Amino acid sequence: MRKTSKIILVTLFATMLLLGLGYAAIQNITLSISGTAAASAVQGNFDVGFTEVTEISDEIYVNASVNSNVKAIFNVSGLTQKGQTAYAIYEITNNSSDLSTDLSVETSNSNTEYFTISSRLADTSLVAGDSTTVTVTVELTKTPIEGEVSSTIGVVLTAMPVEPGKEGTSSDINDFSQVPVEPIASTLADVTLDNIGDYIDLRNNLVKTSLTTDDWRILYADDNAVYLILSDYLPNESNYARNAGLEIMGQYGVYSNKDTETLLTALKTPDNWIALANGIDGANALGVPYASLIVASYLSNYPEATMEDIENANIDFTNRLYVVKPETVDGCTGDIYIDDGNFGKTDLFGIYAEEKRYQETLYDNVNTAIRPVIVLSRNTEVVKEGNLWRIPVENTNGITNGYAELTNDYVDILDTTVASITNDCIGQYIDIGNNIIRTESTADDWRILYANDNFVYAVLTEPLPNSTGYAEGAGLLVAGDYGVYEATGAESLNSKLLLSEKWNGLTNGLSSDGKSGAFGSYLMDLFLLSYNEKMGTNITYEDIVNDTTYEIKLERSNLFATEYILDDKADMVWVADNVDATKTWAIQGALGYIIDYEYTEANTFIRPVICISKDRACSYIDGTWIVNQD
Repeated sequence: MRKTSKIILVTLFATMLLLGLGYAAIQNITLSISGTAAASAVQGNFDVGFTEVTEISDEIYVNASVNSNVKAIFNVSGLTQKGQTAYAIYEITNNSSDLSTDLSVETSNSNTEYFTISSRLADTSLVAGDSTTVTVTVELTKTPIEGEVSSTIGVVLTAMPVEPGKEGTSSDINDFSQVPVEPIASTLADVTLDNIGDYIDLRNNLVKTSLTTDDWRILYADDNAVYLILSDYLPNESNYARNAGLEIMGQYGVYSNKDTETLLTALKTPDNWIALANGIDGANALGVPYASLIVASYLSNYPEATMEDIENANIDFTNRLYVVKPETVDGCTGDIYIDDGNFGKTDLFGIYAEEKRYQETLYDNVNTAIRPVIVLSRNTEVVKEGNLWRIPVENTNGITNGYAELTNDYVDILDTTVASITNDCIGQYIDIGNNIIRTESTADDWRILYANDNFVYAVLTEPLPNSTGYAEGAGLLVAGDYGVYEATGAESLNSKLLLSEKWNGLTNGLSSDGKSGAFGSYLMDLFLLSYNEKMGTNITYEDIVNDTTYEIKLERSNLFATEYILDDKADMVWVADNVDATKTWAIQGALGYIIDYEYTEANTFIRPVICISKDRACSYIDGTWIVNQD
């Protein structure tokens, strides 16, 4: 019979962050030039203070605010699991007109048995007008807990005035972000499962803070090796994913536009990632951890969990060791991992930050990030400083930025025509030079939906904003930022979505050839052709008519999915019926159904489709088709 345990409730009481300003050491000076003059220190000339809270780990656990120039609040409650962390990031600005400042930070903690408090300044010196941040982190380090435990913590920042040009020279400046400890020469043979979550310094800098000590954390240890995981998503600007032959999306998204095997091979090939180990002898590397490694690490931290819990997706992975971001960041919703056969699901799965649990994933999921793994021998020499393990500099390449040069192999350039695009390219990006979704690039607006003998069809990657004016220009009614509907009937809605002359402006001039054109949203027959081709199904129009809540297996790549719940509550996308004009359809985002939908529903958006003549010239560069303009 399973032992029952008490409900765990942890509350971290209100904590005040104090910013101390020092200027008292400046004394009055008397100067004489056939007379007298006096100068005195004016505190108002030195102005350093809190500006705002720029980020918190999760509003469920953290309440953080800036109360005044020199006072801020950091309240944490609800922590329940060993290793669980909560943090807040505060901005500090030197508002002085000419004085620079040196900064130091020191923490106090009344309950070191259950909590670890750490703080880190991004910069320790500021010239006049500059800003920096301080990150304050609380970690629950012990369970089980009987009843309730709490701690009173303090974080005191001191700003010392410094003459411009002499930043970093203040005799009173100290960095208290790491508690001073005596370094101990050791090897990784001393690492136990109790050290899971500890930081290990490989002396590179991948997550782009001011330190090299917060890049890697201990994920697991067995008899032969210690496994490290990158503490944050691997930035695409590091070039590792591109050099491995993978596609990238935005700051973190990594995927393949070919197949699962391509993604798996790239992630499993150590040569693609070994440079991340910074020259450490005997090291190995993977692009992501195996699923069984994540599971073993999790069960070591939380022995009350079971493998059955994980397989049934009943586990809350609310922990920065397993889930980096509490919310979507730059379009990414979580991490991807590899199934090595021990997990028993699919070749790929991910831990998604918003759902906080594992889910199966797809190779072309552009919204998924990677966190590489380094495998180090137990014989690796280290210097232990408290909970930080450092690799001696002489045992590394000494690289501090950790980024790789782009190889010449990743760019695949082909000058051709649109006729080269086949249905093997469904889901790839096609750039027609306009910027509808308002990102920094025009390359992420359209994705290939289908190709036939005469045309290539592409769909807008996101909902069309009503601010573009196309929906109203076509005579449709609009609601909020994205909602589009009709009041007079299904035939009216369909005819307006299919009225190309109202949507041709979206082709960025391609329609001037008299062949290319545009439609207001998905067309039913085109949608089914694309879906069946991409997903290997054989869904017919009759199938959908006979089951008016037909389940569509949505792709998280957003080629077919509608995973948007927009500001105006639009969570459906219209599918124009060019088979039977009396019917209107929509794809329901949350559940993945294509349903017979009432034309008056204003919670529905559109994703326009353009068709491009196959005789138009284009280029294929680095995973994107670029159509030549007239």
